[in-house]
Order: sequence, then structure tokens, then C-alpha cells
Amino acid sequence: MISKHKNSQPSENRKVEILNSIKDIMSSRKPYLDSSINIDKLAKSIDTNRQYLSIVINEYFNKNFSNFINEYRIEEAIKLMKSDEKMKYTIEGISKNVGFNNRTSFIKSFKQVTGKTPSEYRNKK
Repeated sequence: MISKHKNSQPSENRKVEILNSIKDIMSSRKPYLDSSINIDKLAKSIDTNRQYLSIVINEYFNKNFSNFINEYRIEEAIKLMKSDEKMKYTIEGISKNVGFNNRTSFIKSFKQVTGKTPSEYRNKK
């Protein structure tokens, strides 16, 4: 028996519900700061499945899950770099604080989002 859910799409109303849940949880709970966050954990936290979550992220944000999460992490890193305590953090410290598991991934994502490395960005301020 073939699962009818394999290629199913959420209704437009369900997509909007998922979208609103994503926006709410990303701003209130900041799950992207958890270095172990994955699509399954986020889907469970907003009461949907990974397929529907992926569809909504792809359609509404025009990116995949990893890029979606990493953009939130980079925004948080930029806030840290602009804070009054900015010099208290090393680049590696910032990367860990915003949920990256390693410095290399952080630098690559940072440059992808901002066009600069974290050091270049920090030094321009």
C-alpha cells in the first residue's frame, strides 16, 4: 500500500497557519540558537511534519531549512557585534552563541548573508 501522504500538500489555510507559527516561534523562542535544531524538532514544536514545514519555508522564504535557520543566526550575530559588549566576544564565541557548531560554517554563512566575513563586518563599524 502506498502512503497517500508522501506527495500531499498542505492546504493554503494550513500553510498560512504553519507560516504564522514559524514566525511566532522564531521570534519568541529563538530555536535557531540551539545548535542541535533540525527540521524534525522545529516541525514538532509547531505541530506539523517535516514535509509541510519544508514546503512552507521553500515557498514563503524561498530557501531551504539550513539557509533559513542560518539567516536567523547571522542576524543574531550581527546584533551581538553591534552591542555595547561586542569586544567581549571572539568570532568563535559569537558563532557558538548563535547556534553554529563550528567557526567555519559560521564564517561561510555570514559571508553568504552579508557579503563580508565576520571580521570584516566587525572592523567596518
